[in-house]
Amino acid sequence: MKTTTEVVLEQQAINRKLWAKENRLSKIAKAKALLEKEGYCTSNLWHVDDVMEAYNVNKEEALDVLEDAMTCDWIMREMHECIDNIAEAEGYKAKESDVEPTNKYICGSCGDSCNEYTHNSVTDVDECNDCKAKNVIAGVDFSDSINKLNQL
Repeated sequence: MKTTTEVVLEQQAINRKLWAKENRLSKIAKAKALLEKEGYCTSNLWHVDDVMEAYNVNKEEALDVLEDAMTCDWIMREMHECIDNIAEAEGYKAKESDVEPTNKYICGSCGDSCNEYTHNSVTDVDECNDCKAKNVIAGVDFSDSINKLNQL
């Protein structure tokens, strides 16, 4: 049987853990509120645990995976396209601009910016129409090689 002192000490340890967790959650909530006040969307946050639960990685490696995933060209394109689709569906009008539109896509073959892209099923990348026409892979033009292979 535990002594009263042991029970009290155990309860204090539990209370400290609960307080630490509540304090951590409170800090996260305050940080999210600050970000939202500054105009950031915080409704879909990812944590290193999301990666670490599925893969044998440490926190630093998990954060690298998340950063690469969240900033990959495909995700960025999809987000911009989704924003456009939702804004248009809600009836919002796009702003008129005197500034020439910037290229919003990155070619997966040459790395250049472009306004239009085509998915190349052979290389499984989205690429600018120039690269698609030239058979460019990772900045190297394989047109001659492909033509020779097609002649075999």
